[in-house]
Amino acid sequence: MTIPPEADMTAPDWYALVDGMVPVPFYANARWASTFGYTLEFAAGVEPTSFTPLASASGLAANPALSSADLASNFSATWDTTSLAPFPFP
Repeated sequence: MTIPPEADMTAPDWYALVDGMVPVPFYANARWASTFGYTLEFAAGVEPTSFTPLASASGLAANPALSSADLASNFSATWDTTSLAPFPFP
């Protein structure tokens, strides 16, 4: 049996209008593995066809004591939205 890794974004809220430099706190972990990696991506629209990487890492040490149920963010990235098209997206 393979237990999948966990991931969760705690901000911004779904469908929130954002502008400028936006903090994106998130949780990523693979509690039953020794190491793990992640890629955080964003896309515009309801059904996007392409995604842009925002942050990524590999070879991180897993933390068996940390769980997504704790609602904790163990990573953070900054999303520069200044180059995005104005709302509403096409």
